[in-house]
Amino acid sequence: MTLKLLLIWFIKIGLELNSELKYLEELIEEFGGSEKISTHNAFKLLRSRYELFEQNIHIFVKGLTNKPTAEAKFHLAGLLNLPDHFPAVFSAYCFSFHYVLFTGILENAGMTRQDADPRGGYVGFGGDDRRIPGSHKFFGVAADRIEDELRDTFLLLSNSPPNPIPAALEFYRRFVKIHPFYDANGRIARLIISIYLQYFSFYINWREIDSGGNKTKFIKKLNECHKRENILSYDKYFSYLVVFFKKFIINIDNLINT
Repeated sequence: MTLKLLLIWFIKIGLELNSELKYLEELIEEFGGSEKISTHNAFKLLRSRYELFEQNIHIFVKGLTNKPTAEAKFHLAGLLNLPDHFPAVFSAYCFSFHYVLFTGILENAGMTRQDADPRGGYVGFGGDDRRIPGSHKFFGVAADRIEDELRDTFLLLSNSPPNPIPAALEFYRRFVKIHPFYDANGRIARLIISIYLQYFSFYINWREIDSGGNKTKFIKKLNECHKRENILSYDKYFSYLVVFFKKFIINIDNLINT
């Protein structure tokens, strides 16, 4: 990497970090309760908690054998009694991840956006300000539609899919488009599909996706699918995303046998 490209990369990372910290500060102001944690301490907590989840993906894979019960703290209604218990397990994982990530940071840890929230629970993404309409490319579904749309989306995570990779990627795309939470939607979606694909002996090389220009290409292809949701050309653009994503998938069985 040349000095000029390295400098551009550092500037870009710095801007992204400043934007993330600014947004986290706004969320703490609105949902942090009476005893608010500092933004920098919250950021460090979030990062360390997320890294701990990443390091223990194998434990969550093993947990897929356990069917959640009605007494489980987190789950989506309507998924518990299905013959395929995977959607219920993953919905429980999803809400649990958010709860653990934001406990002690936000009072709505483990909760989706709500109508009664400031701005009616509105949130956008793909722009500068996620709470102001018109300042970003996309916006999450209305707060009162989140649970219904999430329920349909978790049904993609079957325990016997025709092809788990497109199923996982379609889940990821829909989840971030729904944007059920104010923050960490992408991180939680990464955890979910990492667990799901590892169950089928596939490893996602997120480090490689995040390096160089790969992340920009991934997001661009993802956004092109968002733009074409529910129209005829969607399948074509989704296939482009799948082909690109597969470059970063490793078959664990092949690694073991070599």
